[in-house]
Amino acid sequence: MRWALISLVAACGSEASPNLHFVDAPSTTAVASWDLVVSDRYAKLIPNYDFKPGCEPRGGADEFPAIAGACTYSTDALNWPCGQPSSCVETITIGGVLASEATYDPQFYLQGATLGTSMVMSGCGQMATVPINVAVLPTPTLMAAYDQPARRVDASWISDHQAASAAITLGGGFGGESCQTLDDHFTFADLDLFHADIYVQTFAPVEKFDSPFGEVRVWRGNMDSVEVAAPPPQP
Repeated sequence: MRWALISLVAACGSEASPNLHFVDAPSTTAVASWDLVVSDRYAKLIPNYDFKPGCEPRGGADEFPAIAGACTYSTDALNWPCGQPSSCVETITIGGVLASEATYDPQFYLQGATLGTSMVMSGCGQMATVPINVAVLPTPTLMAAYDQPARRVDASWISDHQAASAAITLGGGFGGESCQTLDDHFTFADLDLFHADIYVQTFAPVEKFDSPFGEVRVWRGNMDSVEVAAPPPQP
């Protein structure tokens, strides 16, 4: 769920750090690519991993669902059985400002507007500059409801500008599921819940850049959220 809680976690769940806390830790898992998610209020950098067999973290890795039809599951109870992932990246700045590092996993946040600036990644004697190009950011209006007899959440949304894709997340407690879709609706099935938060972020076309640290995908769009809950028990 942490991917969707960008505005909340960035404010209270991160701390400034000049170095990635997993750079020097020996590991059989490497960061293969990166997803930079940008809205008009924040930027968030999410690693995408190359897991060796048996090294998948228990509970999910909190990766961004970068392919249409793909879903990822995450939990705050993150455990790396093969050690935290390795990366040559040592510092990350966005718009000239040092990004804050999450205390619970290797992700980075920056509050504020960053469109029209760039992200600079450096480490191991190398540097990469990734532009955050200006785009019209689709802003969604989300509607969702929990159908308790059918055990599903049905969500739909409209955007003020045409979106190329959307990432939708259902989160509750310490975990959540995020999915990428090309549609303007989505259903989470097989659910027994009392309460959950639903988030959707609609995107302009993704931009991809090569770097010495792996491919960087830049996702630009805004977010909306709603709460859903089971109806109260009948007396």
